[in-house]
Amino acid sequence: MSVKSISKPTRQIIDDISKTSSAAVDKLEKLASLSPLIKLDTEKDGQVEQMTRDAIRTTTAKEFLASKEDFELKLLISVRP
Repeated sequence: MSVKSISKPTRQIIDDISKTSSAAVDKLEKLASLSPLIKLDTEKDGQVEQMTRDAIRTTTAKEFLASKEDFELKLLISVRP
């Protein structure tokens, strides 16, 4: 298996993407320095995550109960090891 060299048009596109990405990073860094930090860890004790998991569990249970075909297969596939 041989690797062909990159054509001139493809190389130009890659260079353009690189330059545009570098400029975007610079702009994002400037914006980040102007704005206060966004805190994503403000959730207390994982309440939202727990509520989401409970909702998924309830929905899955309802789907199993309503399923008449391949119940055992669906059950086995959904169980985590």
